[in-house]
Amino acid sequence: MDTNKVTNLIKPLKTKTREYSHLLSIIASALVAILCANFAFNLLNRLSAIEADRATLQSQIAALVLTMDDRERLLAIDRSLMQIPTVRNNLHDEVPALTKKLVDLQNKYYALGIRTSHILSVIEVESEFVANATSKTESGKPIAYGMMQLVPTTAKTLLSKRGMTWSPGLMYDPVLNIDLGTELLATIHENMIERGFETPNKFNLTHAIYYMGERNIMSYYLEHGTLHPTARDYVVRINQAQQRWAAKGL
Repeated sequence: MDTNKVTNLIKPLKTKTREYSHLLSIIASALVAILCANFAFNLLNRLSAIEADRATLQSQIAALVLTMDDRERLLAIDRSLMQIPTVRNNLHDEVPALTKKLVDLQNKYYALGIRTSHILSVIEVESEFVANATSKTESGKPIAYGMMQLVPTTAKTLLSKRGMTWSPGLMYDPVLNIDLGTELLATIHENMIERGFETPNKFNLTHAIYYMGERNIMSYYLEHGTLHPTARDYVVRINQAQQRWAAKGL
């Protein structure tokens, strides 16, 4: 066979071979890229799953710790309440529910700085833990009800949010009364924090407003820079009671 003919036949084959080699190289590179991408995707998914598992585990541990703390507080509150004659004699059966509610309320409003000791101090000063305590005007008209001495207008507003209707008897439910009273306390305190008058660990204005209403307290405070004279003794008594309860670990 003519050498030139052979050469002419081989040249296209070499060209094709180079093209196939280049194509195979591209395909191989693409496959490697796909495999690497798949590996990276699976790795990221695995890392995400590990991170999720870690977050779940941390959450479970936190919940366990909180549960353990709650149990300690439940026992401490129960013991403290049962030392109060009014509670021991008249609310013995309600103590478990009261204790649970107090723990739940602290957890709910913890970020606002509200602790069980704050709630108990208000109850102590307002009603001395008498569930059916009723404040009256000189003429004998009832004006505040229950353990946290809620006035009807405020109680009606709080109850309407829950689809409930106000009645004097309802205010004597100690668990509900504490729930509503603490919601009111938290609402006032949050408002004072947002307006820059208080911080989560400062409650003087909050307690004064709880006692006398915002208009009376804030108008005097803005003009004189101090608490209204009528509210000062109340706030002092609240603070003293709160310190006693806090000393018990509440």
